[in-house]
Amino acid sequence: MAKAKTATVVTIADLAEEYGLEGKDIRALARKIGLKATPLEKTEGFGPKAKYQWDSESEELADLRKAIEDKMA
Repeated sequence: MAKAKTATVVTIADLAEEYGLEGKDIRALARKIGLKATPLEKTEGFGPKAKYQWDSESEELADLRKAIEDKMA
């Protein structure tokens, strides 16, 4: 039986760990290239109303990874 390919969600924390950068620097870079945080479905009370997260196969994530790599070069 073949496993169905499922995409995972990649967050700023995942990218920070992967590249050894601070989350705030990655968020700033994401904003610089025009990416916006994804609104969260449940927004009751205090806390974040949106979160920077992408599907692991998304074009936006690929663009952000390229921007990070260019910055580090």
